Amino acid sequence: LVPRRAGIPFYSTVTGEVSDGTGLDGAYWCRNLREPVRFDRALNRLRDVGHGVFVEISAHPVLSMPLTDGSADRGGIVVGSLARRSGGMAQLFRNL
Repeated sequence: LVPRRAGIPFYSTVTGEVSDGTGLDGAYWCRNLREPVRFDRALNRLRDVGHGVFVEISAHPVLSMPLTDGSADRGGIVVGSLARRSGGMAQLFRNL
């Protein structure tokens, strides 16, 4: 697999910066596993360019609380997608 330019901006929780996607190689993903997660930096970058609605797409919304805490001062909105033992389209539509 070879990384290529992304069609949309990629906000890295490794660096806290925006990536064009070309640097998302094996070394990057190894850093992702070994280094501290800088979710705060990525979230701040997103907020700084005007993003305020966040949808957590995962099997269980473990980041909803940090997203809510990190975006509440600017009126951010956070919704989950699925929930443990309550997945499927019905749960997704309920959250949306």
